[in-house]
Amino acid sequence: MKIEVVQLENIRSHIKSTVPFTRGFNCLLGGVGTGKSSVLYAIDFALFGEPLGRSFEYLLREDADSGKITVQFSQNGRTYRIVRGLKRRGKGISQDLEALKLFEDEKLLASMKTDAVAEQLKAITGLDRELYREIIWVRQ
Repeated sequence: MKIEVVQLENIRSHIKSTVPFTRGFNCLLGGVGTGKSSVLYAIDFALFGEPLGRSFEYLLREDADSGKITVQFSQNGRTYRIVRGLKRRGKGISQDLEALKLFEDEKLLASMKTDAVAEQLKAITGLDRELYREIIWVRQ
């Protein structure tokens, strides 16, 4: 799995950002609070639908009613795109299932059902949440 582009709307310090990943080594540089870790948290949430060790409140900008994360990746010569959203509802924040979509080469594979998207992603990448987090995140 190669992540190609991450788009963030109203996610932590990102109002609207596009982060491209090129072939080879990629490095996110910036000062404290500029959104480097937010990109990693957003990828994790987009793929697996749960904020890593935190709540949805941690992901959505304080001044926003909704947010969206789009991750485009390639696997075995195909291009995939997953979209997840967050919505403020009263005093809480929850996942916006209407925004949840998984595409393969622009063909909709699954939408609005977290289990269906999780099954498709595991079939495509061979990764589940636990394995991904063991590979990507370094425990401190």
